[in-house]
Amino acid sequence: MSRMTRSRVKEEPIDEQVPSAPAIPAMPVANGTASRAVSISSMSAHVVDSRQTPLPSTTHTTPAHEPHQLQSSGDTTVPDQDTEMADTERSQTFDVAEGDAMLGLAQHSHQLIHAIQNLDALGIDATLPSLPRFIVVGDQSTGKSSIVEAICDITVPRDQGTCTRCPFQITTSAVRGSGPASAGWSCTITLQYRYIYNPDARHGRNRNELDRWTEQELYVEPFITIEDKGQLEDMLRRAQHAIVNPSRNPRDFRSGPHSDRIEVGFSPNVVSLQIQGPGLSELSFFDLPGAINVDPNGEDHLVVLVEKLLRSYLRQPNTLILLTCAADQDIENSTAFRYAKQSKALDRCLGVLTKPDLVGPQRRHLIEDMLAGNKFVLGSTSAWFVTKQLAQEDLSQGYDRSQARAFEAEFFRKGIWATDLGKYAERFGTPNLQSAVSQKLTQQILHDLPQILQRVEQRLSDVDVELKGFPEKPRSAALTVLQACDALTRSIEANLRADGTDFRTLYRRLLKTAQSQLQELRPFVNLNTPGFQKQAISLDSEEDSDPTPDNTPSGKRRRVDDGRVQPVPSTPVRRTPFRPRPTPTPLSAPRPNFKTDLPSTSRLKVRLDEVRELYDNGSNSGLPDQLNPRVTDDLVRMSLKPWSELVPRLMGQVSNLVSEMLKDSIDEALATRKRTQLFVRSTKAIDHLFEGLMTGVHERVSNTLDCEMNRPITYQSVKTFAEPVRAKLLQDRATIRVNEYYDTLESKGAKVPPTAERMKKRVDLENGPLRTDEWGREVAAIATPLTYYDIASARLLDSISLMLDYNLLRGLQVELLDTLRFELRVTDEAYCAELIAEDPAREKRRRDLEVEKGKLNLALAELQGLRDQAGF
Repeated sequence: MSRMTRSRVKEEPIDEQVPSAPAIPAMPVANGTASRAVSISSMSAHVVDSRQTPLPSTTHTTPAHEPHQLQSSGDTTVPDQDTEMADTERSQTFDVAEGDAMLGLAQHSHQLIHAIQNLDALGIDATLPSLPRFIVVGDQSTGKSSIVEAICDITVPRDQGTCTRCPFQITTSAVRGSGPASAGWSCTITLQYRYIYNPDARHGRNRNELDRWTEQELYVEPFITIEDKGQLEDMLRRAQHAIVNPSRNPRDFRSGPHSDRIEVGFSPNVVSLQIQGPGLSELSFFDLPGAINVDPNGEDHLVVLVEKLLRSYLRQPNTLILLTCAADQDIENSTAFRYAKQSKALDRCLGVLTKPDLVGPQRRHLIEDMLAGNKFVLGSTSAWFVTKQLAQEDLSQGYDRSQARAFEAEFFRKGIWATDLGKYAERFGTPNLQSAVSQKLTQQILHDLPQILQRVEQRLSDVDVELKGFPEKPRSAALTVLQACDALTRSIEANLRADGTDFRTLYRRLLKTAQSQLQELRPFVNLNTPGFQKQAISLDSEEDSDPTPDNTPSGKRRRVDDGRVQPVPSTPVRRTPFRPRPTPTPLSAPRPNFKTDLPSTSRLKVRLDEVRELYDNGSNSGLPDQLNPRVTDDLVRMSLKPWSELVPRLMGQVSNLVSEMLKDSIDEALATRKRTQLFVRSTKAIDHLFEGLMTGVHERVSNTLDCEMNRPITYQSVKTFAEPVRAKLLQDRATIRVNEYYDTLESKGAKVPPTAERMKKRVDLENGPLRTDEWGREVAAIATPLTYYDIASARLLDSISLMLDYNLLRGLQVELLDTLRFELRVTDEAYCAELIAEDPAREKRRRDLEVEKGKLNLALAELQGLRDQAGF
């Protein structure tokens, strides 16, 4: 995901106020029409005058299908069927000159608001901490969402109780020009993440920080662009749910089943809407969550969160406020009004009273006092407006927006609104409120434009001065980094390819040691006759010798190992999985100390009576001397069990060895860059590459080991390979039987030949008293597991060697240079300069200043264009 970054917002003093706009002469009108080339300064005059001169009242023709009775003002507005908004309605009462003047105003408002949007997108909050904008605030259930819908011609999410759970930034502009391309409606939705949810974050009474939320650099996530207005409510609901479920990927909410589950009650992150459509006013404002005094779920921290969030917007001195209050409720009890007053922001407020149909006779005088500017005074004596939106019952009948405005106009032509309060008609109805909001925002932008321009010019001058204090950059930092990448790659490839290097010598030694260990773990078979009481000689083939050291003098007998193993059931033995996999050793880790100890799991040891018991218990045949192959498979799996410890140890040793080689290569190739970020980030890049490759090898080796331990499989001729093993076992067994025969005679007092001469009479004994061996079947049977172990162990080591050489060592050679070039961004001159700098923090400061200078130049060009038009 791409990231857009900005500096943190600088809080302004809470008591800073917006100065009043200077008086500007009225807009000239020639021949009954306003000049299309009107300057911004002259357009400002019209805006200022419009605050003192009442706007013309809106008149409508009552539709034939007007409902018999409009219900109480609700909080919902139906979407428009692409009908034009207030401009068309107002044209019924404006004269030609005034209509053209309003058109000129709308055109210049578009330029001004678009310019402010561009400045806001640059993210230079340190220079422009507060740009002119409108925010909509109000208590819950005061019709705030209905006002937003009416002004913007949209439908926002509707729920019982809380509807708005995060700020919505809404920008509307009219489609201009001619042709089919300009006749459509579109909305682009993005998600702006400036905060990370952290349930452990507590900020106490700090008014500028939000509990459970940690500020971060701004990250913008594109959500969706739609051209069907009917989809907007659902998409806004989905976008808001993406914001209040911060642990989930926002893209999961674009489609699919909709869920009402939320992780956080409110979020300070923003859903941004860029709306274009025919007849829309030029507006840019924030719709904020409604003020609350208590949370129905008992989460009191949410009350504090919403309060801090609202106050953070209210305190910004360039912010204009649209304050919504229900006409039937006491204003002094309004939480939003109290927040605005405490933030000393009332003089920046436009007020709008909703639900006027619920006003009783006892409140009419209060409403008149508010409209006259005698009670609950805001920015001017004419700052309170009144609107009437459709109730839910009306919406269910399918009335569109034009009908809603007609019903609203008809409502204000009756009763006290047309009689006692008729003199305030220019402030009744949504179209008049739209005009006032657009005009006041335009006026604020014009008023602040010189100060904004001065801030940008001053900051640009300061940045230039600071940049001059940095030493001259190298001619090509990127070339320096690229050369370092090549040198580092050559150093590592020399170790990986060349024979005779320390790395290759140690690497081969590790594999040879593993080969020896596999041989030492080969199963051991005690060929002594079970139950023989005389001390017997335990002989074995060279491959089968017990690893226990023989410290007795030559010719002396050794005591037989009397350890036993439990009989193996006929069902397969559970294999031991190759887990956990060793984690590749980071390059920054201490040098490894290779060990060649055998695994703590000892090799398989069995006696002939145990072999017999295994086969007898595992046989389901009624015929004697039949060997069940399932028992042979079980013996094979038991013999391979120590591999589950040996193989991970080998992989860990290889990982340590390669890590040491890579670390030594980096130290050698970047010996003169150890104090720079080039050394640090090169190490990190190689470490990540090595870790990824090693993880892949671990997975392949793990799978290979699992396959080997699953069940014995080979297409080698086991019978052929087993013949020499079986012959050696039978020979060793015969030797043992000869010694046991003479030991028995000796125990009875008979004179027996010395050990060295006993084998000379072996043939006679085998043709005589030792002709038959009752354990011959078991001796022959054990040859197959031993043979398979030899085949499988050689196959395992070869497979591991191939995977290490191809997937790890060759992978490093193939991917190393491209990885370094990508991670070190060798085409980014500024970034490379930061890498090779001896003081990374100072070089980063230079880079940040250069980026800021680029943004400031863009802002300056935007502002100078507006200044030239305004004639400042």
